[in-house]
Amino acid sequence: MSLVALLSEHEPLSGPTLLAALDRAFDGRYSREEPGHFFNAVIEGHQYFVWCGGVAFIIHTRPEQYFDGPAVAEHINDSKLAPLVAGHQAWLSVDWLSGDAPEAEQWDHLGRLLAELSSDRCVALCVPARETVIAFHPGTVESLRGPDTFQKLGFSV
Repeated sequence: MSLVALLSEHEPLSGPTLLAALDRAFDGRYSREEPGHFFNAVIEGHQYFVWCGGVAFIIHTRPEQYFDGPAVAEHINDSKLAPLVAGHQAWLSVDWLSGDAPEAEQWDHLGRLLAELSSDRCVALCVPARETVIAFHPGTVESLRGPDTFQKLGFSV
């Protein structure tokens, strides 16, 4: 399962930026170096493995379209969202790799982390599991922070 932010422009994700986001999302556990809370760069600036207790994530950021934006935009009826999707230039995803948790809790973890990694470069949110793209706005960030992230975004678990 994944949440993907479509971006207007790419910015590599630095280790210090990721550490700050992880601390905001998970109560400072990373800078305190609590057992089981750490991350490793797979490709510095572009891909990280993150461990959060018994849960593992992977974070990707890429300087390219996540999918063929213009082709997908043809199927979007929202006249404000369609050009944003068509023109996105980069993407950032938070993917669940492993860990035992109810599905709703998995979405809450993904959302909390993506909320802390998001910026004004985020133009849309893609939910691959639901084959859906929604507009990204300040309310989206609050929904991502949870609890009940998936329901607040308009989906059922």
